[in-house]
Amino acid sequence: MKIRPYRSADVEALARLFYDTVHSVNAADYSPAQLAVWATGQVDLARWDASFLAHRTLVAQEDDTIVGFADMTAEGYLDRLYVHRDYLRRGVATALCDELERGCAAVTLTTHASITARPFFEKRGWQVMRRQQVLRRGIALTNFVMEYRRKDDTNMNVIDLTYVISPDMPVYPGTEGPRLSPANTYEKDGFKETLLSMYSHTGTHMDAPAHLFGHCSTLDALPVSRFVGTAAVIPCTDVGEGGRITMEHVHRNPNAEQADFLLFYTGWGKHWGKPEYFGDYPCVTAEVVDFLIQTGKKGIGLDTIGLDPIADANLTLHRQLLITDKTVIIENLNNLDKLPGDLFTFCALPLRYIDADGSPIRAVALLEASSIF
Repeated sequence: MKIRPYRSADVEALARLFYDTVHSVNAADYSPAQLAVWATGQVDLARWDASFLAHRTLVAQEDDTIVGFADMTAEGYLDRLYVHRDYLRRGVATALCDELERGCAAVTLTTHASITARPFFEKRGWQVMRRQQVLRRGIALTNFVMEYRRKDDTNMNVIDLTYVISPDMPVYPGTEGPRLSPANTYEKDGFKETLLSMYSHTGTHMDAPAHLFGHCSTLDALPVSRFVGTAAVIPCTDVGEGGRITMEHVHRNPNAEQADFLLFYTGWGKHWGKPEYFGDYPCVTAEVVDFLIQTGKKGIGLDTIGLDPIADANLTLHRQLLITDKTVIIENLNNLDKLPGDLFTFCALPLRYIDADGSPIRAVALLEASSIF
């Protein structure tokens, strides 16, 4: 069994699994009338797909069969958890919950658990906060508001992956550098305030799908959950100048498929602040971009100034990826050498300005003590 990210192509299979599970597994605790209003068989697939994409959604797969799924918001609300009736008590729900909990930064997790699911959550340390009844088409269904409060991890290390913005920092050729002008001063006004003027793709930054395609999403239109998730580092420092990063490199990290973000560590950051930084840096292949698309990645991160070779004015790889309107591109990451090989929580938060085609970001990795080299 493997746990992988949700893809839009999964939505019909998940809707069928939901219906079948409710009408079989939950039949032990709910009446036929209750089951009929809980799972009607008439799911709005577009709405479900949108919610799955807005949440962190994981799918459990055995060979070619989807055997379970679960989704959680960035705030820690476990929305859905369903396992195929033929795969109960095989660790499917445990594996899904373990991975969702590991990838969520929230201290307090919540869910509305059915009568059937309550014992499972209680064994995991969740507590019932209250019993409630939910009305569906005039029929009451009992569930339980449950909560799991994690201890604040004093051993959590936060690694800053962001370059400092300064007037003399490297910027893409042909782009003006940032200007940081005093707007108010202690001497004149009694406080300090700075007027910032910079391009939207300055420093460590994020490209929106709308960077190249006017009909695609801007950053301000994307849910904030799209900027947080699990990440895996792909080591590729052996790729020389002008070389290509292939699927062979991706497969070096066994967590590559299930991670929400892939961060490619080329070591090119050693040239930051030097003319060589704008040289023939390593780039991924089109096959790697296809892998990002097929596995439903939230984003790709690079320690170089671009996804495409600097000589490619057509931005071929950018176009291949951004046209899907599902994945963002993060460029000029720093400190990737300080990150572990296992999964960790990655946050890349852009400024929320209107019609954002891109934005400087503050990118950080959250590491447990056991994950640090």
